[in-house]
Amino acid sequence: MKFIITESQFENLIENKVPYNVRRRISHFNTYLKFTLQYLDMHMKHFTTFDDYLEKVIEEIVDRLYHGWFSEMDDTSDEWKVSAKFIEQYVLTNFYDKIKSHYKKLKGE
Repeated sequence: MKFIITESQFENLIENKVPYNVRRRISHFNTYLKFTLQYLDMHMKHFTTFDDYLEKVIEEIVDRLYHGWFSEMDDTSDEWKVSAKFIEQYVLTNFYDKIKSHYKKLKGE
């Protein structure tokens, strides 16, 4: 049996009290990353540093996930703030290298 997340990631979810509906959507984060990177490819000229690019990628993923799955939450609620923070951290922890590699490839580095 193949697990989608590791045991330590599961423990992190429980400890951080991430809402269940966010936990259920973790498997979609990679898909949303793919769409976000494709979208930002068209706007690559606007990014002069990797940090700017990374910030925009994370912002776009959080926005896309909110509108795609979590719009029933009040976007000013504590529940959404915890969820968004978890999504940001999850993307940084699990997709940082993939995002950096994509950026360097497009910039010709």
